[in-house]
This record gives sequence, structure tokens and C-alpha cells, in this order.
Amino acid sequence: MAATWLRPISRAFGFGSSRIDLVSPLPRDECVRRLRDLTDGFWMIFGSRPLVGRVGESSFNLRKRIRGRNSFQTIARGIIQQDSGHTRLRCQFGVHPAAVGFMILWFGALSFFGGADIMNAIAGWSSSSARSLIAHTGAVVMFAFGLAVVGICRFSARHEQSEILKILTTTLEAREES
Repeated sequence: MAATWLRPISRAFGFGSSRIDLVSPLPRDECVRRLRDLTDGFWMIFGSRPLVGRVGESSFNLRKRIRGRNSFQTIARGIIQQDSGHTRLRCQFGVHPAAVGFMILWFGALSFFGGADIMNAIAGWSSSSARSLIAHTGAVVMFAFGLAVVGICRFSARHEQSEILKILTTTLEAREES
């Protein structure tokens, strides 16, 4: 419960994940075949299929094909289970964990080093006020740059979850189960 304040901030930047179960009347093997028909591999640069990723026999990792690159793009990860006459897809949507980890390191390092420099300036330990001003400005600019990059990238990916869900439900004749 200590980090409950972090949850709304992470959701605001799109780092929160959501889970959705889809149920298809098709058998698991047919669902896997249809998903593979819609998916290019991660390294297929000039592919034409609507999804990019990997579809295994019992799991998948998918993202929507876009022009260019967006490290903060919405990723759909999940498992495919045969379930008494139908197939269940347990989907989790969110940002790739590596992107989240990088931003934690980025903001953590800025907070640590920038915070230490600001504390030195407040305490009056800084020998040069011009050098201190440049250091403070640099930390603030780098922090703002990180926020801007995440904000712009997540804004451009704001509709991807619904688009991936639409592709999955249409292709697999699935319905969302709550």
C-alpha cells in the first residue's frame, strides 16, 4: 500500500496494464493459425500484416504495426487455453517492461544526481554559482525531456489497445468476458 500514490501517475503515462479475457468458439489450433496469419515476426521490417510479434502454441506477444518506432507502444501479451469446447485468451495490455525499466532508471538517476546537486546548492557548498545554475537547469531540462517523450509516445499509442482488441475479436470470432 506504500506506493498507492504511484498508481495514478503510472496510469496517466500509460504504464498501467489492463487484463481482458476473450472467449472464442473456435478450437485453440484454429485460433493460433488465424493469429499467425495476421502476424509478422518482430524483425519483419517491411511486412504488411496488421500485427507484429510472436504467436506460440499457447502464448502470444503482439503489437499493432505502425510506421516508424515507438518504444512506448501498447503490447498485448497473453496465453491461449483450450477450455471445454471453446478457446480462452487471457490478454494483458501495457507498455513493454523494458521501456518501463528504462524510464525508472532515467528518472531515478536524474532524481539522485540532480537532487544531490540541488541539495549542495541549497546548503551553499557549490563553489561556482554559474556552474551550479547550469547543473540545475540541465537536470530540470532532462527531466522535462523524459516526461515529454513518454507523454508524446503514449499519446500516439492511445487507441492501440482498442484496435488490437478489435482485430482479435473479429479474427477469432471472440467476445469479451468480464
